[in-house]
This record gives sequence, structure tokens and C-alpha cells, in this order.
Amino acid sequence: MTGRRVYLIRHARPAGDGVPRYLGRTDPALSAEGREEARLLGLWFQGLKAGGVYCSPLRRCVETARYLSPDPVPVPGLEEIDMGTWEGRPRAEIRALYPADYEARGRDFAHFAPPGGESFAQAARRARAALKGILEGSGGDVAVVAHAGVNRALLCAAAGRPLQDLMTFPQRYCGVSTLRLTPDGLAVERVDELLWR
Repeated sequence: MTGRRVYLIRHARPAGDGVPRYLGRTDPALSAEGREEARLLGLWFQGLKAGGVYCSPLRRCVETARYLSPDPVPVPGLEEIDMGTWEGRPRAEIRALYPADYEARGRDFAHFAPPGGESFAQAARRARAALKGILEGSGGDVAVVAHAGVNRALLCAAAGRPLQDLMTFPQRYCGVSTLRLTPDGLAVERVDELLWR
């Protein structure tokens, strides 16, 4: 059914110490600020005529999605990129300890994988398959609460842009990007709006 919309939402702010870290499969709860962001997002979402609410199985997404629906559907494949041995570690530490790998990742976001982790190309494949399954198994507009990396990969696909461009798509906490289903597939309507503010 063309004309459907996907509200692609980044989760609310997670708990943490404020140090920029590689937070892929690490699974913190929402912070107090994040819970308030998600509450406001939920109030905005009530005004939409959207159908189902789907989310990554990671806690920060499930908790955010519960402000949109009492029964969001966790979907395997929407988890954030697996950062392997870099998982949970400060970015400054990785840059200092592994400068060559850090630079290699910056040169090739699409295909570089940290040791024991995955590349954005791998994450994008599973995320696209997960979103395809959501659309095939539902009707009407849907909300999908996921992660910055996964959302950027889905936005690249919908915009027809290479994965190397993924960092050009901003992803703020509780930012809402809108995709529309067309006869040619998904198209990007809006990116990273804080519609609930």
C-alpha cells in the first residue's frame, strides 16, 4: 500500500556518565532526562493516526517505545551496530589506543568492522530486512524506534545514498525521521525533527 509512512525514531537519552562511548549492544536504561523526552514524544505521537509501534529489542528502545504504545513489538534486526571489542569503551580511548583502526573506520564507514563486531553494511542488511518484514506484516503508518546507526543506514537506503554518507544524517535523541512508501520503495520526507518540543 503506497502512501504509508514510517516514523523512524531514535530512542531517548540513555543513562550514562556523559563520556562519548561506542554504545552499540551495550544495554542501558533511559536516563531521567530520557524518560521525559520519551514522555513528550508519546504525547505528540497520540495525535497521529499511526498504527503499530515497533522497536529494537534493546532496552533503551523498548522503554522509549512504551511511551508510544503499551505493547510495542520488539523486532530482531533493529539492534544497533555491534561494536565488538570497542563496545562500551570511550571513543577517545579507542582513538588513542588504535589510531590506525580509528582512521580506517572514518575512511570506510560502510565496510570497516571493529574486532569481533560488524560493519555498517552488515547492520544495514539486517535492518532493511527487519523494516521490510514490519511493512509486509502491518497496515497503515507505523513507528519504528531504533538507534542512530541503524536509522542512518535506513535513511541512506531510502534516499538512494551510499552508506559512506550515513553520518550526514543527524540523529538526535527522540528525533523523528519520516519515510513515505512510494511505488518505487521508501522515500525520505523529513529527517531528525524534534516534533514533540
